[in-house]
Amino acid sequence: MTAAGLASAGAAPLLLSAGGDVLLTYAGAEAASDELAESLRPAARPGDVVSCVLPNGPAFVVTLLAVRKLGAVLAPLGVRLPEAERGRLLERLRPTVLVSRGDAGVPPAAAASVAWEDPPRVEVVRARRPAGPASELSPTAGDALVLFTSGSTGAPKGVLLTAAAVDVGSGSVAARCALSPADRTVALLPWTHGHGLIGVLLSTMRSGGSVVVGPAGPAAANLELALDAPGVTWVSVVPPQLAALCELARDRPPPSWRFVRTASAPLSAALGTRAEATFGCPVAEAYGMTETAHEAAANEPAFTARRLGTVGVPSALRFRTGEPAGGGHLLEVSGPSLFRGYLDDGAATGRALEGGWYRTQDIGAIDPDGRIRLLGRLSDLINRMGNKVSPVEIEEALARHPDVVASLATRVPDERVGEEIGVVVVRRPDSALSAEDLERHCRALLAPYKIPRVVRFVEDVPRLDNGKPSRALAMHLLLSDGG
Repeated sequence: MTAAGLASAGAAPLLLSAGGDVLLTYAGAEAASDELAESLRPAARPGDVVSCVLPNGPAFVVTLLAVRKLGAVLAPLGVRLPEAERGRLLERLRPTVLVSRGDAGVPPAAAASVAWEDPPRVEVVRARRPAGPASELSPTAGDALVLFTSGSTGAPKGVLLTAAAVDVGSGSVAARCALSPADRTVALLPWTHGHGLIGVLLSTMRSGGSVVVGPAGPAAANLELALDAPGVTWVSVVPPQLAALCELARDRPPPSWRFVRTASAPLSAALGTRAEATFGCPVAEAYGMTETAHEAAANEPAFTARRLGTVGVPSALRFRTGEPAGGGHLLEVSGPSLFRGYLDDGAATGRALEGGWYRTQDIGAIDPDGRIRLLGRLSDLINRMGNKVSPVEIEEALARHPDVVASLATRVPDERVGEEIGVVVVRRPDSALSAEDLERHCRALLAPYKIPRVVRFVEDVPRLDNGKPSRALAMHLLLSDGG
């Protein structure tokens, strides 16, 4: 949202607490970000990196706006990152300013306190920028964000997103979901990643709506807040969160939501159908990644427009199919919300981008009506005795069992067959579901070589800090279980 937009929203609430108290108004965000920007001006010039280690809340929003007013580049880091990993990322970012809260685990050395009435106190640490040659993949004045990928397919990469790309990405969500000042959502994902930041916070700010922030940030406990908080009209979640919400809602009246949006991981048609029956509103799956400023394609959130089993139609991007893989083709995208490159990594950028097209590494198909169907991810395919198996197909089959709340399929190294199919499964409370029951269920739906052989029941599927399910963590969990 522009400064003019903030001013026009005036006293309208931007952030609210779990109890309904106004934590930050649009006018308050405008005034506080002006104050912070003025304080940072000597240290943060256009194109400089300002990193922040802040939980979801007023301080994050005010810092975000202040950095944009300066023409600087915000690089948010998760508050739960181990200190060593945070240090490695900061070495790569070379920020001139680091904004944190006192409880965020960042040393307050040489700190200058900046305080305002609504948000909590924030410490600004002026860091020295190490000498070094600038590259064309260094942050510049046209960039707005450096967001790190989740690391689900390797070491996290710093994604350079221009202000224009971020504007297109947030605008795509706001337009597709027809968001307005009357809409309210809940912060169920951290604002350090694209889904939570662009898909929820910035799309809400663009439309003049409001966000409820729980006391624990994006913790699982906030799922109940999504069901109970007054005035909530929509939520955007990853599929495991949707499955958990369905369970929580079983013994209570359904909330008055207009729609549910999912992204960041494949949504099974079975879970989508169950969620629509539970909440009485459409479930619209979207598809995107950090490199596309979050949304690349999406379903319109209406029963007559959404199609479960697809991620909808392209948003601001063009799609094309590349080389064949895994029963489909690798998807490639191009358009105005595409990232500029990977921070200081020309080799990775060259592998990912060619002629303005980004090779997503996702396997899919484009239907005649333009809808996109995802079939898996190239790096996720399980090679069982030469047969390439998509874990998405396994999860679709498991989701059709009435006692399965959520599941995650992954490869498990095996001397006999190369890679075996393993699954972690969340079953309904008090269910006696066994591995043998799941095998019988899958035999009716899948070819024999696709039957999961390694099963572990868990309370929740393993996830990264951004809420995204992690097949790598699932594999480690299955290996630690001894198979």
